[in-house]
This record gives sequence, C-alpha cells and structure tokens, in this order.
Amino acid sequence: FDYSLSLRAAIAGASPGRIFVDDPHRPRAGLALTVEGYLLAGEHDDPAILDALRQFLRDSIFTGRVYVNGDDSLSLAVHPDAWEARLPELIPAQEPLKLVRYHYLCRRVSLDWQSSLPPGYALRRIDRRLLADPGLVIPQDFTPGGDIEAYWGSLDRFLDEGIGFGVLHGGEVVSHCNADCAAGGQVDVGVYTHPAHRRRGLAAAAAAATVEHCLGHGFRQVGWHCNAENVASWKTAERAGFSRNREYTYYWYAYDRVEHWLELGWYSLARGDHAKAAGCYEKILTMKTSQEI
Repeated sequence: FDYSLSLRAAIAGASPGRIFVDDPHRPRAGLALTVEGYLLAGEHDDPAILDALRQFLRDSIFTGRVYVNGDDSLSLAVHPDAWEARLPELIPAQEPLKLVRYHYLCRRVSLDWQSSLPPGYALRRIDRRLLADPGLVIPQDFTPGGDIEAYWGSLDRFLDEGIGFGVLHGGEVVSHCNADCAAGGQVDVGVYTHPAHRRRGLAAAAAAATVEHCLGHGFRQVGWHCNAENVASWKTAERAGFSRNREYTYYWYAYDRVEHWLELGWYSLARGDHAKAAGCYEKILTMKTSQEI
C-alpha cells in the first residue's frame, strides 16, 4: 500500500486510524481503518482467519459500531489481489462496486496560480484568522463535525499541523484545497469547489498554492487521490503539476443494502451496463416485497 499515506499517518499517530490483526504478537492478516479508506492485507487462505474476519465485518464494521471517517459505507483496498476472490465469502449479502482509483504525486508546481485566478477572486491561506472572520461564509468542511475533524481528529490539529488555501469571492470561500493527512515528508490533499463557481480553474489554483507552500516548508511531495471516472478531478491535478503515480482498486459497500444497490445501479447505468442496472433495481424491489426494508 505504498500509495496509502493515510496508513502511514495512522501508524505514526498523526491521523485517526485503527488497525486490527489476527494475532498482535505474530500477525498474519490485518485490516486497517484509515481516513482515506480501509486496507486488508496478509494471509487470505486460512479458514480461521477468514471466519473471524467475516464475523468482525458483519458484527462490527457493517453495523457502524467500529469505524474511521464514516459509519455508513466501506471503501476497501486489498493486497494481494487474491483477496478479491474472498470478498463474496467475507461479505456475502452484497456485490461490491469496483472503483478504479488514480494516485498522483507532485514535486514541482507547474501552474502560475497567482495569474490564473479570474477577476473578482482572491486566494488566502486557511488559518484561524480567516475562519474567525464573521464576514465570511465558511465551507461546512471547516465547521464543527465537518470533514476536517474527521480527517485530523480536530480543527485545531489541522490548523497546527495541516495546510490549506481557499478562494474567496463575494464574502464566501467558494473553493478550497486542504491537506487530508501528512506523514514522512508527504502531504495528501483534497479539493472542493462550489458548483456555481466550477470550470473557472479555481481548484487548480488553490491546489497549486497549497502544493507550493508544502514544498517550501519541508515536504518533499504532495499526493492526490481520485476515481478514474472523475475526469475533472484528475485533469485539475495534472493542470496544477501532479503526475499519475499508479492505479489501484477500491471495493465499495454501503451498509444500508437499499442504498448499496441504488448506488451500484446508478454506476451501472453511467457505465452503459443497463442489464446490470436493471438487476440491481430488481433486488431492491424484491427486498421491499419481502419486507426486508
């Protein structure tokens, strides 16, 4: 899992995370819960390990009792790939949504973000002064209970150890890029732009400013993750100076079975697999008929 900075950050105690193994003294299989997804590795053929893992997933993970950064769905990466064949045994009630993901790295900014901003927009670092400004509309990510707390444990920790830049327009932070986690000389970042302000290069400018700051303050590289189907995301990364490092796969499950099959059906439609989409929706109707929901 060389692409998973969140795993290294969790092990280092720099990011929320939980790691479960079959034997703490001589572990042969492990499940790591990190802020950027869950990771399963190790021995995939031992019946005792598989049985214990199946029970743990059923009783603790899919009930939402044990989680990191969200108690309603599971995004799972596996190593080695042979684990994929075991997923129907471990999670028998649902077929996973298989998502190809891209991992990008940036070691040099290629975008002049200062000149790329459209008229009427300004870029500022996200710090205590900005968040305390009563005249600004702040994104929910930076409010109590928002994504920043989920990724860093607290907003104060992000402000002390993280980094981010926001694009301001008309008294509102309309786009922002911020660190999701940091460890070992690397930062992973994420971006968001308000729908009304998209397709103006704001996310790329915020990302470039954030990367420039990170590289100038002791970090050797900055990472970026996105779904392969999210073309806008990886094109934004490439515009800012990121280069694709590798592909990997997430197997996604919603704990609510209706929500799961709805999402799988939607993705099947988007991919042009109408027969698969119809099968997903039929499962929902069958569940409703049998009073499972």
